[in-house]
Amino acid sequence: MTDITDINPNTITTAELERITGKSTTEQVADPPCLMYFSAAWCAPCKALSPRIEAFAAKHPELDVKKIDVDTQRELAQLYNIKGIPTLVLMIDSDEKFRVSGASPEIEEKIEALLPSK
Repeated sequence: MTDITDINPNTITTAELERITGKSTTEQVADPPCLMYFSAAWCAPCKALSPRIEAFAAKHPELDVKKIDVDTQRELAQLYNIKGIPTLVLMIDSDEKFRVSGASPEIEEKIEALLPSK
């Protein structure tokens, strides 16, 4: 089961940041798809969306889900041009394939349609 991992500025490594952002001077290796979930502790829509994302992550163990707090990870939020939260960004092979802000009911179906076949 894939857990949502909170990225903490005190624990994130350069390798993890490079893997998430796809920005590296070394050769890229095929990584599992990554869903970045930008949120904040004070955000009511984020709190409502979190259980859905947790359930989605449990249903899709092939997907690496990262929960990113925009208040503690401002540089990462700026890098991805996050203007509102919640925002989900799906990365496949270091390319952004999908982005959505808000908590619309069809988010999971749209992401599932983009995931590589198992």
